[in-house]
Amino acid sequence: MHEGHEVGKPFARVWMKAATGRFSSDSDTAPSGVPVRSEYAEAIGLLMKRAYEGTIDDEGETLDQCIQEIRDTIAGKYGPFLKDASFIACFEDRIVSASLVTMWKGKPLLAYSMTDPDCQRCGLAGSLIRMSLNALADAGISELFLVVTVGNHAQNLYSRLGFKILGSAPPQQPPPS
Repeated sequence: MHEGHEVGKPFARVWMKAATGRFSSDSDTAPSGVPVRSEYAEAIGLLMKRAYEGTIDDEGETLDQCIQEIRDTIAGKYGPFLKDASFIACFEDRIVSASLVTMWKGKPLLAYSMTDPDCQRCGLAGSLIRMSLNALADAGISELFLVVTVGNHAQNLYSRLGFKILGSAPPQQPPPS
């Protein structure tokens, strides 16, 4: 668990937004991203459990809850799932990173970005998010939104990828225009 954080008690969250575009990958380290399919939900749920456990975003979810959250996300819990802009990276026959994008309340949303703790700081999340940004640009979508917990180290990655803070993110509210 994150130091000073009580499981189940949420932190403040902020909206961030980036312009989409054609971003190059780090050719030597870029994963070959695979588009997400619904049959990957269980494996992505396991990844979610591993990636969030003990972090600022750990809300005490069980593995079954993580799997269900991924199934629900793919089924449209956060708006239509954009399978052509959602990617996974695999290593040794397991999913080690994922970028899941939806169209929530009319805005493209990076619903989840996660990487296995054993594979963090290797550029996987950044590469998959770049792939998502490229896919959205190819589809004529000019921006991507996300919500990040204040204090989450991923905010640094998002900033490096061009995401800018827009303001606070009250639960269930759409991103600011």
